[in-house]
Amino acid sequence: MTLYHGGTKIETGGIFEGTDFPNGIATLESYAYSKKVNNHMPYIKNIFFDSGAFSAFSRGLKISLQEYIDFIHKNKDKITVYASLDVIGNEYESWKNYKEMRKQGLNPLPAFHKGEHLKWIEKYLKYTDYIGLGGIAKSPRKKKKLFLDKVFTQYPNVSKVKFHGYGITDKTLMQRYPWYTVDSTSATLSSGMGSIITPWGSKAMTNRHGKGVKFSENVETKIREYCSKYNLNFENLSDDGNPGYAERIKFSVQYIEKLFKTRPQVFKTETHYLI
Repeated sequence: MTLYHGGTKIETGGIFEGTDFPNGIATLESYAYSKKVNNHMPYIKNIFFDSGAFSAFSRGLKISLQEYIDFIHKNKDKITVYASLDVIGNEYESWKNYKEMRKQGLNPLPAFHKGEHLKWIEKYLKYTDYIGLGGIAKSPRKKKKLFLDKVFTQYPNVSKVKFHGYGITDKTLMQRYPWYTVDSTSATLSSGMGSIITPWGSKAMTNRHGKGVKFSENVETKIREYCSKYNLNFENLSDDGNPGYAERIKFSVQYIEKLFKTRPQVFKTETHYLI
């Protein structure tokens, strides 16, 4: 059961030394942005390789299925999980791509998207018990919950059907459902903006936006205590250079990992929810 962090490949190796992740973290990479598998860095313990279908679709690009298949074959010994090449807005074409990848000797993670009929999950379950849930990244939380409630009401137990959540960084959604894996870019994006993700909300640690660093003395004390507990450097959090960027990533990764461990193993349907 893993949380894959996106964007961490741009860091130098060893930034997690001395934290709760001495053996490294799991990372997310995308075929749409990189045709290399960056597993040489010492802190990377396993890799989730996304097909990049949504990114390519957003940019008006087309990914060659055969080239993607060839790439996975060449690098699959370095990759823990690799996604099927889905076709945005066309579940039948996504299914055909999944079947072709299997035909050529691969075992990709298929994706089920918001708006598709649950019959597609049943079709994928004839071949695998591990399915990605996507198509909700830009939806408001209420619509995300409606979609995810519908899926997890039908498949509530992670020991029977395992789901991967694409872009699941929302605390409420992470703790509401029995995810097997999720991916998140929150740690790196927040750090780049000069902020950290904490149990007390997102906190700006630099003056990057010209608004100053504003949080109560009580919150500062809590952040300092958190840093001390997990061997982090409070002063580095406000650094605008690489040391600060790396330290903020470490802080946020630490918290998100702790949060991920609190998710349930079985989804309990709310009485007011109707499919």
